[in-house]
Amino acid sequence: MLDHIDITVKDLNRSKAFYRPLLSALGINGFSSDVNGVKFYDKKDYIWIGQGNPKRFHFAFSTQDKKTS
Repeated sequence: MLDHIDITVKDLNRSKAFYRPLLSALGINGFSSDVNGVKFYDKKDYIWIGQGNPKRFHFAFSTQDKKTS
């Protein structure tokens, strides 16, 4: 199960305008922001988008227990 995703982007405002309606259509309607980036979330998962020099994507998964992973 997906736990969270961290994305670094060059243009935070442009990315926010792109991802907000897209993620809302997928049922991820929670939204918050601060000077470091924006967070889109539902009841248990989130996607963080921060301003910076894009180098990599960070995907994290969770399992029910260690045996499952």
